Amino acid sequence: MAAEAQRGFNWIRKSPMAGSARQTEIWTLEPEGISHDVKVTAGKPLNLSEVKRNWSFRRELDKCESLREFFDELGSFEHFTSCPVCKADFAAAKPEVKIWRSTYYECSSCRHLYVDLRPTEKALSEYYSKNPLGNTIYTTCDEIDLRIREIYRPKALWAIECYREVYGRDPQSVLDLGAGSGHFLKSCSDLGLAAEGVEIDETSRAWCEKSFGITLNRSFEELSETGRKFDLVTSFNVIEHLVEPGRILENCRRFASERSLSVIETPRYNSITCALQKIFPSRIRGYMFPYGHIQVFSDASFATLLHLHKFRPTHAWYFGQDAREIFFQIGSELSAEADEGAARNFEGLQHEIDQLGLSDLMIIAAKAT
Repeated sequence: MAAEAQRGFNWIRKSPMAGSARQTEIWTLEPEGISHDVKVTAGKPLNLSEVKRNWSFRRELDKCESLREFFDELGSFEHFTSCPVCKADFAAAKPEVKIWRSTYYECSSCRHLYVDLRPTEKALSEYYSKNPLGNTIYTTCDEIDLRIREIYRPKALWAIECYREVYGRDPQSVLDLGAGSGHFLKSCSDLGLAAEGVEIDETSRAWCEKSFGITLNRSFEELSETGRKFDLVTSFNVIEHLVEPGRILENCRRFASERSLSVIETPRYNSITCALQKIFPSRIRGYMFPYGHIQVFSDASFATLLHLHKFRPTHAWYFGQDAREIFFQIGSELSAEADEGAARNFEGLQHEIDQLGLSDLMIIAAKAT
């Protein structure tokens, strides 16, 4: 891996000039000439104003600010000395934007974005033990059906369709790594899959069992003792929090059935949202908050991570919430209240952003080789 990092990872994307909501791209690693045909979907219908009705832009900023205050007061930090993806030396990385005490750097080898300074694992454990899930947007009881309909069921259907296109049959089982409050697993269970998850947070596990009747495993070791394997192994918005992102793929392989597909979602660096948060670093929410998201994947760095761990991408889905970020960041800059007027325009603008390939979220489906 060190030798590869020194010479760099040059990914080339070939796609039709007349783009559409669904098309096949060719992702090629040069000069090796390793190519993958990737079926790409752009855009996802989402009623953003309804999903976010109880979670205003100001509330999101305040939550991130409280997180910053906690870690700054604790003062327990450590440094990355190399790229978390390709292990290229930190000295060759380029600074992109300073947020709070940390600076996001771009790896010169694989184009991955990561922070120079991050909270220690002990500090993170202390934070989450003192700030349990509680009554957050994810566990508001009157929003369960809304969130499943708008967010999680579409992802479950997409993952099933990807599996069907790769293997010619429907998957029978799914394991979600970092299952959170269990909405995705509930969606999969409703679609007929045997659904299991791993979640270290006790509050989330209890809420999932109470709300959905799904008992989540406390640890990978606990699940590993059962010997069970799964057709789909998924992880949604976890990898960006990890010091070693490759561990997700190691566990995907660890729990894979003979015919398995891995599905991973993460914020995307090649997006309007990240561009805006670099321009307005004093108003941080969402994707570039360095004490939580200690790294942000570019398309190239995600492809590199898959390559180094011997996975082949088969499908990609790009969508996001950039339209909301545009209205709220500019509204804040102009001291205007954007929530009401802008909400009517979110969906149409987001559709155009998705078609232009500038969405702030990506889900990649990949097969171990």
